[in-house]
Amino acid sequence: MNDRSREPLSSAGESRREAMLDELVELSGKIHRRRQTRRRYLVAGTSMCLFAVLLWAAIPRGTEPEGSPQIVDQEQPPEVDVPDEPIANDGESVVKLVHTRTAVLARFASEPTRRIERLDDGKLLAVLASLGRPAELIRDGDRVRLSAPVTDKELHIER
Repeated sequence: MNDRSREPLSSAGESRREAMLDELVELSGKIHRRRQTRRRYLVAGTSMCLFAVLLWAAIPRGTEPEGSPQIVDQEQPPEVDVPDEPIANDGESVVKLVHTRTAVLARFASEPTRRIERLDDGKLLAVLASLGRPAELIRDGDRVRLSAPVTDKELHIER
């Protein structure tokens, strides 16, 4: 096919062949430049990714600097002798650790005094009337409402 000895070409055929060769060389050059540009971008992108991974690996994580406060999980706080007199401030910063003692918590702990009691409609209306907040029930399908405001919030009462 590319053997020139088989068929002699006319001058028009020769000029056409030369034109096709020039187009082919130009197209081949464009393809070569595109591939070369693609390879350069690929190398640059890979280098940037590698640099980012190395930078990420070089940054220390999960370690606290020296002197940073440490969280200690303890069942009971350590016993600390607390002076009764106030500490004089001589212009320097003072740090005081405060712990809750179980004896103090036990002394001020309260027992629940109220229970939840279910009331039927009649008892609810009687309790509201005895509190000076009489109301009636309004039933609308599955909903039940009171005919008058009965809560402190509805009556704008602050306690």
